[in-house]
Amino acid sequence: MVQYDPAVINQFAERLYLKAGKVIRNYTISGCLLGLLIGLLLAAIGKDSLDATTGILAALIPTGLFGYFGYTSGQSTAFKYKLEAQTALCNIKIEENTRKSA
Repeated sequence: MVQYDPAVINQFAERLYLKAGKVIRNYTISGCLLGLLIGLLLAAIGKDSLDATTGILAALIPTGLFGYFGYTSGQSTAFKYKLEAQTALCNIKIEENTRKSA
């Protein structure tokens, strides 16, 4: 029979917080790369009618926008992971407090 071990839940919560930190970075990088790809495609399509400065802007503006969208999406996902970790830690505290009174 498996015994209750709060250390397992603490370890789970720590891993969720690490995952939350990584997900923001990964979503931001993914968004920037996708935006850069789209921007480069736009610049390549319009290369005949664009000067160098406009071509660079055509490549960088989507990069920034998609990077921002990736960052905000990553924050939302990270918040869910942190909330799950806090819920697990709260359950540990509830168990500790009810054990003392019993």
